[in-house]
Amino acid sequence: METDGPIAFPRSLRFDVLAMEIIVISIHPIRMTSVVVLVIMLATVEGLASNIVYDNTTTPVKSSTSDGYAPDGFWPFDSYSTTELMGNRITLAGTDRIIREFDLILSSSQPTVLSQLTLSFYKPDGLDVRHASGAPGTQLWTDTLDDVAVNGVTTIAFDVPEVLVPDTFIWVTNADSMNAGMATYCPPTIGTTSGYFWDHSPGIGWYAMNFEGDPAASFGARVVANPEPTTLAILVLGGLAMIRRKRA
Repeated sequence: METDGPIAFPRSLRFDVLAMEIIVISIHPIRMTSVVVLVIMLATVEGLASNIVYDNTTTPVKSSTSDGYAPDGFWPFDSYSTTELMGNRITLAGTDRIIREFDLILSSSQPTVLSQLTLSFYKPDGLDVRHASGAPGTQLWTDTLDDVAVNGVTTIAFDVPEVLVPDTFIWVTNADSMNAGMATYCPPTIGTTSGYFWDHSPGIGWYAMNFEGDPAASFGARVVANPEPTTLAILVLGGLAMIRRKRA
């Protein structure tokens, strides 16, 4: 609804939307409808700020036999050797590719404290031990947490400093424990993953491994991402254009 006369506003209004600052300078009398459009547009951008683009946390799986690969619903970190790197290749849903949070689902057979837990992202542009393409190659980001407590199924949230990733990338993790490991889940409800995982054998290289289908070799994880700055800029500029047309 429009008002009969102009509304007085400060000559400079500043809006912070994520890392982008929208500065509206020297606002001359504006009508209420223009303000409403701008507020709605900003709220829409803010609502688009974070989205789950990968989620493999809803369907736990485990080996059908007690001597299988993951009879307790998790794959121990030290299954092959101490602090060996292991993880999944995943493809994200939607278009948001700036990761700000990665939730890693761990599990344990007893209360355990991991002295260190490392998470890393890689592009799938490397070579495996057979010189086949698709293995972890270029590292995009890595972080290590200290003294991580795991008691049964436990979600460990990594704060990611807005790392841009491709549609498909490989995450790997490692720690030192036979009593705790990566919880096995499948299928993802958002995004996709393969039925195998990547394992790095020290001094040898990367292998693609599986559990012979019992269960699927997919580990619990959730990825939260933001739109790229260009997407936000387009939304903001579009909203400002709407205001201009309305005033014209």
